[in-house]
Order: sequence, then C-alpha cells, then structure tokens
Amino acid sequence: MARVLRAPLLHFLVIGALLLGLRAWWEPASVPRARIVIAAADRARLRETWTEEHGAPPSGAAEEALVRDAIDEEVLYREALARGFDRRDAAVRERLVRLGGFVGEEAGSSRDVLEREARRLGLERSDVVVRRHLVEMMQLAAGWLGPDDRPSEADLETYLARHAEELAEPARTRLAHVYLSEQARGAAAASDALALLGELRGAGPEAAVGRGDAFIRGAEVDGTGADLERIFGPGFAAETLHEQARHAQQLVDRLHHMHRDADGATQRG
Repeated sequence: MARVLRAPLLHFLVIGALLLGLRAWWEPASVPRARIVIAAADRARLRETWTEEHGAPPSGAAEEALVRDAIDEEVLYREALARGFDRRDAAVRERLVRLGGFVGEEAGSSRDVLEREARRLGLERSDVVVRRHLVEMMQLAAGWLGPDDRPSEADLETYLARHAEELAEPARTRLAHVYLSEQARGAAAASDALALLGELRGAGPEAAVGRGDAFIRGAEVDGTGADLERIFGPGFAAETLHEQARHAQQLVDRLHHMHRDADGATQRG
C-alpha cells in the first residue's frame, strides 16, 4: 500500500484532479446566450415599415436583407448591454431619467431613483431611442481600427477580388414613362393606354412629355432594378431589361444588315 501511495502516476492523477476542481471553483460556468429569433410577426413588421417608406412591398431579396439587418442590430444591441454601455453612457442615463419621470409615481424623486424605476420597468430594453443609440455606439466601437488593424493594399485587393460581384455597383436604368390614372379615367384607362401606346410607339422620349396624368415621382426615373420594382411593382425591372435587350438586338441586326449591304455594294463596284 505504501508503495502505491508513493507512485508518481498516482501523484500526477491527484494533482490533476485538484487542478480541475480549483478551475471549476475559480471560473464560473458560462451562461449560454439566448438565441436570436425573427418570428413571422417580426417579418410582417419589417415588410410594413418598408412598404410605408417606399410605397410598395419589398421583393424577396429585399426582405431577406431586412431580416439580416435586424439580426445584426440585435447582435450589436445585446453586446452593448453586455459591455454595460447603457450604464456608462450619459445620453442613455439621461433618457432613462426622463422616462422614469414620465412613468414614476413619486414627484420630485432624485435622478438615481428615476433611473432605477425606468430600469425596473425594462425601459432600457424596450425604448426605441435607447436601443438605436446603443446600436450606434457598438457600430462605432466595432469600426474603430488600431494602427495594427488597418489592412494593407494587398489585403484590400484580395478582398475586392473575392467580393467583386457583391461590391459592384448595380446597373441603373433611366426611362421616361407616361402614367394614366385609373382613378381619374375609370373604365377608359385601358383603352386610353392602348391608344396612347400606338401614338408613341417608335417615337423618342420627347414625344411623351406632357402626355398622360400627373405621377407623384415625375415622368422620368433613374434607378437600379430594385428602385424600379419599389416604384412600379414586382417584375417591372425584369420586363424593362428584357425590352432593352430586345431593342439592342434589333439595333445589332440593323447594323449587321447595313454592313452586309455596304460590303455587297463595294464588291459590285
């Protein structure tokens, strides 16, 4: 028995067990963070806000971008709370004091009492102004670069090459349109549109000036495909690009025939 107690392997096992026990006692268990869930109600709220701002529902890609932005915002907000920004920032504390004064029942309470009351009600988590301010603080903190963090020119070129498609400027389309209001013309709107289309087909944009009814965004639009879909509705951008491609092909065909006719005339001469 004495020989077993003096064995180096036993000493090693005992010391290892003690170290593990001390580590478990010294380091508290990490608390898992709550998952970020974007529910159907959240998506509906994002779509509603987008529609109010742009006048049309978001496309599928635009909605997914809204969801990603909402997740990013929630991550930044939770990190700001975890770092205690809401307790150190003077603007946040002042906002909570004012909110505590609005909802507090005791008149003439001190600033500390009002702030505690606002926190007791969870206003630092539900107030939109506080939330946006904390998100902006985290964005600034995350964007700060030290001297050793700045990328080199080679790093920038490599990143650009890997994300060229993502960073490329989207194609823009400039067009002139004629708007006919169904509300103003009633049942005649469709027949008026067909008649006007027959007059303007093949004419230049200047022929459309002053025709039709007033449109809130004007008669000329310059924007990306997403802009066109927000203004005129889903599918409009694809139809416009299709028309542009068709007209371009017609132009190429005409030029081809012109060159072929010119070559034939040269050979006959």
